[in-house]
Amino acid sequence: MAGGMLAGMPLAATAAAKAVSGTKVRWKMVLTWTRDMELFKAGAMRFAHRVSLLSDSRLAIDVSVAPAGVGPSEVLAMVERGEIHCSHGFARDLAQRSPAMEWFSGVPFGLSPAGYDAWLYGLGGEQLWKQACEPLGFYPRSMGDTGPVRFGWSNRTVFGLEDFKGLRVPAQGVAADVLARAGAIPVALADGGATVSALASGNLDVASWYGAFHERELGFHKAARYSWGPSWQAPAGRMMLCLNREAFEALPAMLRIIINASAAEEDHRLSADFTAGNAQAMAALAAEGRLTLRGIDPAALAALRGWSMEAAADRASGSPLARKVRDSYLNALGAMTIDRG
Repeated sequence: MAGGMLAGMPLAATAAAKAVSGTKVRWKMVLTWTRDMELFKAGAMRFAHRVSLLSDSRLAIDVSVAPAGVGPSEVLAMVERGEIHCSHGFARDLAQRSPAMEWFSGVPFGLSPAGYDAWLYGLGGEQLWKQACEPLGFYPRSMGDTGPVRFGWSNRTVFGLEDFKGLRVPAQGVAADVLARAGAIPVALADGGATVSALASGNLDVASWYGAFHERELGFHKAARYSWGPSWQAPAGRMMLCLNREAFEALPAMLRIIINASAAEEDHRLSADFTAGNAQAMAALAAEGRLTLRGIDPAALAALRGWSMEAAADRASGSPLARKVRDSYLNALGAMTIDRG
């Protein structure tokens, strides 16, 4: 009888009915990451395992990567519709729906991972993030940071502003706007294997892939000679656990506490894994003689920084909430700059 009553119900409604009856709950979590992103997947799996362990299996989370051809925005739409219960990805993949989301992943010349922690947990960013997600039916939780990602691997010289003209670079959001202002050609993001193949064949001129760990695993150093820095376009890469609000609120209080605590623990663990993995990969590449570091001209960086401020202002101009988030973000960035001084 109970099984018949639950058949055909939306996932969130099914979870609510089970939570009320005391039945064990099973969630579906779909990752926006592709299969070649090992650190991302490991973090999500640890999170799911921790939730199951702490809840004595009262809440189990089945984790899978998105099917081929299903992009990050489609996965997040599945969470919104209640077809799945949660996902792990970047908030910026929702920027077309809500421009404020751009700042919760990272913008050029922005906050470091430590700065993000200060903004989210101590300077009001977390409340603004929740406010931005509310119309979309989500609850956001910070869950990991890729850390700074160098501008990219290239066989070309990328030193002065003249070198940016015509440069084909995978990019999105504010970073894509800045590159366009510099005369580069931003192209749509693909998966890691396709990106490194395009770099090797010359169809891309510069490319990176969420840090040295994944770049080494995929062979970016075999496709290009130079690693150009600094990490101006991605000083941080904050990740989001995206929770369907109705499904989350249907859970008993203890299970909600377990999810929040598990996400907070994984937030720091996954960030540490990226920091360690990227550092170890850079050291290994250097030891193998595969790492040739190059730096962009400071004058070019100054111009890119100015365009970044313009591009971010343009992105925020049509949304009062985005302007509020940007102002809060800039206040936090200013505080972090003063602190470093």
